[in-house]
Amino acid sequence: MKKIVRVTLGFGIFLLAGCGGTPEEKAKEIIEKTRSAEEQRVHTQISMSKLESKEKGIFEELMRIDADSTDQLKEAAKKGRENVTERQEKMKDEQQAMDQAAKEFAELKEVVPDIEDSALKKRLNQMQKHMAERNKAHKEITQLYAETTEINLALYDALQQKDTKFKQVKSYIAKLNEKNKDLQAAHKTFNKLTKEFNEQKKVLYVEK
Repeated sequence: MKKIVRVTLGFGIFLLAGCGGTPEEKAKEIIEKTRSAEEQRVHTQISMSKLESKEKGIFEELMRIDADSTDQLKEAAKKGRENVTERQEKMKDEQQAMDQAAKEFAELKEVVPDIEDSALKKRLNQMQKHMAERNKAHKEITQLYAETTEINLALYDALQQKDTKFKQVKSYIAKLNEKNKDLQAAHKTFNKLTKEFNEQKKVLYVEK
């Protein structure tokens, strides 16, 4: 099982011209609120990574257990099932945090038209587009993750049954491998969009 690589959203120093209440300052405030919302997603990702590493260990343990060691198989499969259930909840939390960040960022639509600096306005419009694309990409990850974990659960349930055939277990593992490939591709797309978004953010410097 491959480890998922995640790129987090970076928010550094963000300098905009004007004083409190200007469109520029409002834009800065919106981006700061977005950063706060995404912080929760980052915290959830850390927990997810730990759970995924733990699940990898459980899976490897299962592969080492002799097929006749029923009690050991059941115990390891039970641990695996608990891990999957916990990861499902974490994934829901992560998507909720992403949705909240996208909601906060969407407020830029009301502010950008009032910004006079054409270069800044163009950059913010590009960032809005990338945020929308990031959220769409993350929803795909969430869907694929849900499908993958359902297969995980089916596999762990099967391993707890005495009459489960090796062919059935092998089929579940093959399905998991295919879904993991799709998940890796979806994460690659999301990470690319996040890097591009971060690059756009870096150039948002306007002299006072």
